[in-house]
Amino acid sequence: RRSSDLYVVGSGVAATHVEFGDRVREGWSYISNDDPRKGCENSDESTGAASIGIGSTLGVAREAFVVPVKVHSCDSSYTPSYRLNDALNWITKQIRDHPERRAVILFTYHLGGSIPSLLDDLADKTLVVLPAGDNDMDECVYIGQVKNRDGFIVVGGTDKDDKKAASSNYGKCIDIFAPGQDVTIARGSGVEKVTASSTIYAAAAVAGVATQNAIDIT
Repeated sequence: RRSSDLYVVGSGVAATHVEFGDRVREGWSYISNDDPRKGCENSDESTGAASIGIGSTLGVAREAFVVPVKVHSCDSSYTPSYRLNDALNWITKQIRDHPERRAVILFTYHLGGSIPSLLDDLADKTLVVLPAGDNDMDECVYIGQVKNRDGFIVVGGTDKDDKKAASSNYGKCIDIFAPGQDVTIARGSGVEKVTASSTIYAAAAVAGVATQNAIDIT
């Protein structure tokens, strides 16, 4: 079977967490000479999402690799368009240079506003999974431009009763819902696990299924 890579776009992934073993690739960072495999000690999103996607005990695709793509700091998800375009160019090159690997792209922050053309191009080649956001609002207000477009999946969050999580966005621009409330995730760089809630983790579960399917199909 071919290997499969989950590209996690956000603040970096803590490669030393026990959930990942040796399955974290080098990745990319917007900061020169920075290692995106350090992750954030006090910010759970990217490391936590990666653990749901490919973690050894918490994850779905437990044989897959994660590729950290660091586009913002641990303190803020602000990502200027030029920085995101640099990251997308790097991802495009990696996918082109490694045709032996299946790829799925997961964003671990809410991508509001217009979709970059480079991301549109990537969605023609691989699956892009986006969290719906946690504002309890109609998602079409934020990201209606990807509605019903091939290559994108927008994911909302559910609670333990399989109902919409209180904070999850909603509406026709969401493709699927997945567990996103009180989810167990990896945190930090060691063995810590915590409970957290966000559509980011719902999206990570969907991305994990897609990544596992990419392994099983080949």
